[in-house]
Amino acid sequence: MAAGVKLKIGGGYFIAEVRYLYGLTKLNSDETAFENQQAVWDQGYADPVFKLTSLALSGSYVLNIFNPRKNQIKSSR
Repeated sequence: MAAGVKLKIGGGYFIAEVRYLYGLTKLNSDETAFENQQAVWDQGYADPVFKLTSLALSGSYVLNIFNPRKNQIKSSR
């Protein structure tokens, strides 16, 4: 899911964007969390069950420095 905004400020544009990614799939499962018996019983460790979720924020300012000029068409008449 993403949302953004583009605002004209001064001689350019301010652009901001927010992206959010919610982890719908698990990176490991409940069944395999305790599969490594040595780690579970000897070290008291089990793989945690978690999902990957991220949030990204970005912002920029674009300054227009290019000023195009129209060519003058000179007629030969």
